Amino acid sequence: MALSIAVVLHLLVFALIWVAALDFSDNEPPYREKRFGVLLSEEPDISKDVEPLPLPPAVPEAATAPGIPAPAADTVPLPEPERPSEAPTLQPITQADRHTLPRSVLHHYGEEFFDLSPGEQHYIIDNLQRIRKLNEIVGTRLLRERPDEEIDPSDSNVVEFYLHPDGTISDLHLQKNRIGTMLDELTLQTIALAHPRYPKPEQTTLVRIRVYILVK
Repeated sequence: MALSIAVVLHLLVFALIWVAALDFSDNEPPYREKRFGVLLSEEPDISKDVEPLPLPPAVPEAATAPGIPAPAADTVPLPEPERPSEAPTLQPITQADRHTLPRSVLHHYGEEFFDLSPGEQHYIIDNLQRIRKLNEIVGTRLLRERPDEEIDPSDSNVVEFYLHPDGTISDLHLQKNRIGTMLDELTLQTIALAHPRYPKPEQTTLVRIRVYILVK
């Protein structure tokens, strides 16, 4: 009896294994994840997926001289730099132009103005007013530091110096025989402090200015 039972159990186990083997063979194989890679001995075929790049145009042989390498095909010629336009030639100011000059210029320079170079003449006309304004700003600040009793409203002087293209000055002095008043000292001190801010001339220029104290 026990032997019969054992034989039956073995047959059932064998039958189950056989049925399972038949079901697995009928189904599709399990999905396996794809992995991308490139073998070192070959290259992937991309001719069907990627459109080939156009080749650069060939450089004509006549465009290159012997011994000079041909320029790169993708080199774009650079535009030539613009040449700076030449400064217009300054015309001298003559006696015929006297009526066009500011009165202060004629008063300070007189006939000597017409003997100056055109560069000096035009610089004086264009910048003398700005120089006087700078002197006024500096001189007013210095004047406030002095006692009121030292101010002489009737006093005036004329100062002159050479202004150079680098902004420096030379031969700074007062015209005529001055006795060394407070205004003279203030004038020289003002020019020494203000001249670095003057517009720079193209050539050494004689600057002449009348200085006086205006009581407000």
